[in-house]
Amino acid sequence: MNFNKIQIYINGKKKLVNNNKNLSELLKSININGNFFAVELNKEVIPKSLYSSKEIKEGDNIEIVHFIGGG
Repeated sequence: MNFNKIQIYINGKKKLVNNNKNLSELLKSININGNFFAVELNKEVIPKSLYSSKEIKEGDNIEIVHFIGGG
């Protein structure tokens, strides 16, 4: 068993990530950046101002939605 990793779900897919990450660090580690996305953590939309204070825990369910413009 690897105690440095936890299992979470990102957009419905299992993912092993380093333990002790916050939401901001997680997004950086999976190359999510910019302003045109929203994050839901366990069915709660998280404001960007709180990303660095939201700790990721075993079994968390994270949904990331990208906004795409068009006309």
